[in-house]
Amino acid sequence: MSIMGTGDDRRAVYVGAEAYETAGGVILRDIFEQDSGGWFQDAALLEQLVFGKLKVDAEAIRAEGWKWVEAAISSPMVTPRACSE
Repeated sequence: MSIMGTGDDRRAVYVGAEAYETAGGVILRDIFEQDSGGWFQDAALLEQLVFGKLKVDAEAIRAEGWKWVEAAISSPMVTPRACSE
């Protein structure tokens, strides 16, 4: 088990604490923590949940009629100029 990061990590925010804990994840919380974000303890579980949710979200977008949908945990910044070339 490895510590993933705080509750404000973009992956933790995307998945949500409730879904993470429902899947068996443990969040270490500090009594002095203002927002109760805590630290997500299982990096592998959090990554698995992120990719699962991305896959579901991508399928929903594909069902809207888009021909090409790619779900990724991060992407390089695309500027409007790069899209027009």
